[in-house]
Amino acid sequence: MTAGAEWVDCGKMAGIIIGIACAVVGITVAVYLFTKSASRRQAERIEGKVDALTQKLGQMQVYQDGLPQSTGAVRSSFDLGRAAMKACKWDEAIAHFKEAIKSASGTQLVALYNLIGICHHTPGRWADALAAFEESRRLAVDFSDKHGEAAALGNIGNIWELKGEWDKALEYHEKALKLDRELGNRQGEAQALGNIGQVWRNKGEWDKALEYHEKALKLAEDLGDRQVEASILGNIGLVWQSKGEWDKALEYFEKGMRIQEEIGDRQGVAAKLGNIGNIWQLKGEWDKALEYHEKVLKLAEDLEDRQVQASILGNIGNIWQLKGEWDKALEYHEKALKLVYCL
Repeated sequence: MTAGAEWVDCGKMAGIIIGIACAVVGITVAVYLFTKSASRRQAERIEGKVDALTQKLGQMQVYQDGLPQSTGAVRSSFDLGRAAMKACKWDEAIAHFKEAIKSASGTQLVALYNLIGICHHTPGRWADALAAFEESRRLAVDFSDKHGEAAALGNIGNIWELKGEWDKALEYHEKALKLDRELGNRQGEAQALGNIGQVWRNKGEWDKALEYHEKALKLAEDLGDRQVEASILGNIGLVWQSKGEWDKALEYFEKGMRIQEEIGDRQGVAAKLGNIGNIWQLKGEWDKALEYHEKVLKLAEDLEDRQVQASILGNIGNIWQLKGEWDKALEYHEKALKLVYCL
């Protein structure tokens, strides 16, 4: 499940994701079309930005079933795959999990395909991620693995959300919520509630989004699940941002980031830094926004996340554009476009 945050937008309407290529190309064209109303247009673009990183990583269901207790070839390949994931070496992790599949059986296969899906999802290979999550769900149904099925449903919902298919995303997240409640899986329930809240936000139903996020936050706090709590705080911040309450949004982003710093979640920290940078940009504090976006860029480079690098390079280009530094703006937009075409 994901309760996401946001940077990338094609300007269609607040909170709607079409795709990173559209976002960066649109931003680059804007360099040539800049007029006296640029600040207003910039605010409209940022208002609905969708932070690709948090949406990808905020609360994906990392389902492992009994893999940590497995033995032999399955266990050794699983351990190598998880180590590669921690190092953000996604293709290496996928290779290890595929090796484990050769010796795995039963619900171990459900978990391995789930992990492969997450490894594709993180660098933005959504079609491959969707195929892996659907295979995980198919196997979960075959093996009557309700926990694995709920995880797959939530993750499939995340992919449809990233593709801008809000109603389809909602359908999957609601199925995941129903299963998690039947299973008494309160952590999964919190994540599903957060996912549903995120979809309502993307649909522009901000009060409905807040209602679901606040339920999710209460559950996460009761469970002591700091990861989920931090992600949902970010989602609540995004709703306040959409409502134009920038100081309130900043408050929630900073709360979420402090938790992610404490638990060592570098992807989450990067997402919140990007959110905070967007708020300073909206407030017209361009140098402060640049400071935060540069921090995000460094983290995204360390994490080898090309999609987020492209997004944040476009944001940095926007700021140089607003400062009237045309050559510097073009430099960053061109770097962003090169990354987009290589994704």
